Amino acid sequence: MGSSNTQELVGPDFKNGVSIQSFGSDNKILGHIDGQAAILIRDKNKFFAVGAKCTHYGAPLSDGILVHNTLRCPWHHARFDIQTGDAVKAPALNPIPTWETSLQGDKVFVTKLRESSRPSLQLTSQDHFVIVGSGAAGHACAEMLRHLQFTGKITILSADTDLPYDRPNLSKDYLAGNAPEEWMPLRSQEYFLENNIQIQLNARVKKMDTKSKTLELEDGHKVSYTKCLLATGGTAVKIEIGGIDLPHVHFLRSFVDCKKLVKDLDKEKNVVIIGAGFIGLEAAAAMKARGMNVTIVAPSQYPLEHAVGVDVGKFLKAHHEKHGIRFRLGSGSSAKKISKDKVFLRDGSTVSADLV
Repeated sequence: MGSSNTQELVGPDFKNGVSIQSFGSDNKILGHIDGQAAILIRDKNKFFAVGAKCTHYGAPLSDGILVHNTLRCPWHHARFDIQTGDAVKAPALNPIPTWETSLQGDKVFVTKLRESSRPSLQLTSQDHFVIVGSGAAGHACAEMLRHLQFTGKITILSADTDLPYDRPNLSKDYLAGNAPEEWMPLRSQEYFLENNIQIQLNARVKKMDTKSKTLELEDGHKVSYTKCLLATGGTAVKIEIGGIDLPHVHFLRSFVDCKKLVKDLDKEKNVVIIGAGFIGLEAAAAMKARGMNVTIVAPSQYPLEHAVGVDVGKFLKAHHEKHGIRFRLGSGSSAKKISKDKVFLRDGSTVSADLV
């Protein structure tokens, strides 16, 4: 998934060796080996060589942070084990390559590509591992179980209508029209078949009986398990105000939601976004890129103020305003009612809205 970003080969050829004195305060050196961009990492008196590009969206891991034995992506905080290259935290799914290193005198040499090794898991082939939810956590769990050589049955129960997809892109590139639909799935149908991972779509769990280890679905079917992970994620908050069910009002949570929203987007339409959090700001930028007139409405003084503080909130507001996005913020700017062409605020004012 994601784009096909390439990274130019810069820095030293690690096969020729790198002086120990070359390491800076971040204990990382960007270079290359055998035509691949790589990072040489110093962890106390040990040296590790790993791939330089995150397998999620191709972010430069040389800008990442080294914490204990993991290298964290600077963009979306995926984590990779520097010893094995394994992706140990979403959103990355695939590992990064690792190479063997050799210390000779005061130089570190990167030698050959390391073969991946997989630890064993304390489950048996008789276990049935059921995962409720097909978002980032549920999907990553299924992949990790197979990665750790679990040979039992895996079932994902998903209330969604689509195979696991890149949900963050719903408010980013896909909404902006820069990402084609084929980028959205995390894996193909063939992947799940090849790895014997069963996915039941439109399968909403109604009840869980932990004594009998049984899940009851809304359609009446029951699914038994020996191990179960609840990874249902969150839902879009549906505020209780007049007009919330009008046809031009959208909620953004699923791929289906986003496709409906995209069909309703036309240039020069007046869009009101209720909420100045991460998704609200991302959606605003995406719809502005499509030529919409965007206004963000929220009761906070600054966007994301509760999460990042006033200073960053001011910066984000100014950055969005620079690109033509308008804000109505403050205690009087809560949405009170929606009509077919306006959003009424609690201070008595209105904002033109062809789409909310």
